[in-house]
Amino acid sequence: MPLLVCFRQNYIALFVLLLISFGSLSAQIFEAEDMPIKTCGWAISGGWLLDVNGYVADTLTCSEDGLYSFLVRAKGGKVSGEWPFMEVQVDNLVSGPVIVDKSSWDEYRLYGRIPAGRHQLSLAYVNNLGSRRLSLDRVTVSLSDADDELWLERLAGSIMMRFPAPWSYSIIDWQIEELMWGIAKMYEITGDDRYLNYVRSHLDGHFDSSGNIDIEMNDWIPGVLLLWLFEMTGEEHYLEAVRQGGEFVLNQYLRTGDGGFVHQTRFEDQLWVDSLGGLGRWLGMLGYLTGESRYFDEGVLQFSVHADRLQDETSGLFYHGWDEDGSAEWASLNGHLSPCFWARGNGWVIRGLVDFLEYLPVSHPGYGEMVEILNKLVNGLVEYQDEAGGLWYTVIDRGGDGLNYLEASGSTLFLYGIQKGINLGVLSSDLQPVADRANDGLYRKIYEKSSGEIIITGISEPTGPGDYDNYVTKSVRTGGDYAYGDGILLQAKAEVVRSMQQVNHYISGYCNYFDNDNPIKDVFLTLTGGAQKLVQSDLQGKYTLSQMLPDLDYTIKAHKIMDTDIGDFDITTYDAALTAQAAVGLRTLSEYQQIAADVSRDQQVSAYDAALIAQYAIGLVKIPTSHVGEWSFKPDSMFFENLQVNYSEQNFTGTLLGNCLLYTSPSPRDRTRSRM
Repeated sequence: MPLLVCFRQNYIALFVLLLISFGSLSAQIFEAEDMPIKTCGWAISGGWLLDVNGYVADTLTCSEDGLYSFLVRAKGGKVSGEWPFMEVQVDNLVSGPVIVDKSSWDEYRLYGRIPAGRHQLSLAYVNNLGSRRLSLDRVTVSLSDADDELWLERLAGSIMMRFPAPWSYSIIDWQIEELMWGIAKMYEITGDDRYLNYVRSHLDGHFDSSGNIDIEMNDWIPGVLLLWLFEMTGEEHYLEAVRQGGEFVLNQYLRTGDGGFVHQTRFEDQLWVDSLGGLGRWLGMLGYLTGESRYFDEGVLQFSVHADRLQDETSGLFYHGWDEDGSAEWASLNGHLSPCFWARGNGWVIRGLVDFLEYLPVSHPGYGEMVEILNKLVNGLVEYQDEAGGLWYTVIDRGGDGLNYLEASGSTLFLYGIQKGINLGVLSSDLQPVADRANDGLYRKIYEKSSGEIIITGISEPTGPGDYDNYVTKSVRTGGDYAYGDGILLQAKAEVVRSMQQVNHYISGYCNYFDNDNPIKDVFLTLTGGAQKLVQSDLQGKYTLSQMLPDLDYTIKAHKIMDTDIGDFDITTYDAALTAQAAVGLRTLSEYQQIAADVSRDQQVSAYDAALIAQYAIGLVKIPTSHVGEWSFKPDSMFFENLQVNYSEQNFTGTLLGNCLLYTSPSPRDRTRSRM
């Protein structure tokens, strides 16, 4: 309990400080009972009570374009388990709905970007069922000085206060994992250890230090988080946990006849777009962090198969599901396909694609196809973005048809995918206005309570494939009800903030072997200090750390996974013989040769070291005191104080313990080496 209390106290204090910076400029106050337009209802003490289909309205004058705050004082009456829903409407632009969940007066703050000029401001009661009531006191309208970066921090704080015990939540609840991934993105943006520790405490209780995990890793998002923790910390047990899951998925997971992963094993022959949302990052990170191209190959196969089956040739949009034998009820409506282009489903596709392309090497044969699928999808989305509100309808191509509505979670994923695609350079920067309109539209789906809790509204409930009514009649709630709504909003806003961050400098160099300058690939370069990042050296041994903010301190360390990239002739009995000769004084070793020979790490070269190398060379099992096959790099680290310029040729020299001479594997250059 003390830790729980500490969590809450810290975030409440943070809200108090941040709320101060959300100040109001040029406030206009409208008393509900004095607003000239009232469609129904009656006066009450201190306000106006709205009845069925009611709204009150007045004229709002905005002196300049900007993001405006609407602070509404209201109270509700609960009927049949439901509170009233309230919207703020400025002309045809809607902010909300807000769930007015107090029977006593309380304040609810909404937002919306408004152009300068005169507008009709309305407060509306929108879920008018039975005798439900909404009482209004006043609305205060002011120009907000909030920005995306401040919003991101406040939203993260709100989520962590709502979910104060991350270690207690299941890691096979995909909604919670989406939320955790949003918190992980916060750490990438800010470098604040609170976010890293929050994610670690969530996952660490579910597997041991050897990497044994207590779930089947065909859940993508927990695997992504474990890979992310390895990327951030370099602790290999996180990677080992995902390796086990990777082997299971690649070799045992149920597939359709053309190799596509079925969405769930209970649906033996169905492809759903939902699978792609986390799969792209999971396979991309596995390929990147392990250096094994089979994960990249699998990712290309999955996106290719899903696109072949689900992507519409004309619009570029994806249908929700495909049933191999056509027996599913929803598949009978459109051949083997479900009949609708569902917004959140297409959002899973675009997120999966850009996350995969972040790691897929440009040189991979499937890279061009992945970019083509992405651009075809985005071109279709642009056609259907709502011109006024900047968002997308839950059935993308049906507009305001019947019960169709602008849905927040799908729109949030589209913002994420388009903005990240622009940031990565796989989408044209000409699409930035599309992302900006979506970002503005999402502000109208956010509101905050007087407690400081921030809510995203307009989130549809979890949805399987079906007909049109299946999508438009789903319950629409808030991120508080559906945690994935909060999580993907954090992810999308993080990409918006990343696009605005100043990017000036880079540090680059090579990782080469000590005795012949042969390049060492797949060395992990860990950046800490002003930013946290991990990159790998390429086939030429080159690494580049980019997006480095100026005026900050940075530290770089190099490490490589043990027993990787070791050829048949890299650690041999010849190395054992050299070590034995040095141990008895018959040979003098260089500084780096001494590092390579001292495989017991006791700061001296001995006959014991020679024996350990010989055992490894002939294939005997390594004993715990042996470090043969591990990698060492000089310098131990590089420190850059108050970074002001670009740096190149910041090179690391590597040593493979047990290899005293002529490291040859692998090399992109065709070299023949003799061990004589």
